[in-house]
Amino acid sequence: MTTGAPSVEGEFFLAIFANPVAPTTPFQFVVDVKADSAQVVMLLTPLSLDLQSVDSPREPVPPPFEVSGPIDSDGFFTIEIPTLSIPGSTNPITGSDIEASATLEGVLEMDRICGQVSGMITVPANIDLTGSTLAGVRTDGGPLPLPEDLDCEQ
Repeated sequence: MTTGAPSVEGEFFLAIFANPVAPTTPFQFVVDVKADSAQVVMLLTPLSLDLQSVDSPREPVPPPFEVSGPIDSDGFFTIEIPTLSIPGSTNPITGSDIEASATLEGVLEMDRICGQVSGMITVPANIDLTGSTLAGVRTDGGPLPLPEDLDCEQ
């Protein structure tokens, strides 16, 4: 990976792959990113997905939620999310509402985001997220790529 920039701002498409539970049907978000050399702030809007789908209908499901954490001058960040509620309409795995606590660790570059996700889904069942990944690409309002087209070398 190339070195991240000390300041990144824009709209990204982000997919979270819940490995090993469902590695081919990720949760998807449109993310407004603002980062400087000390902090990254992400405003995530989940996208609706039919069961077992990666491309339909992908409509925004408000309200967005904000997460933030420290980032260094090379773009490496850690974001702790104590409680996250995800509506069932955005869950392509089961269609059920989800509650989770998670840690996102990765690198933010000018045009992409790559990293790992750890934590626990607590509703509707206890599921360990260790081994899950995240991948994103800058879209700035353009068309959304398919999750399988995201390129992160972990």
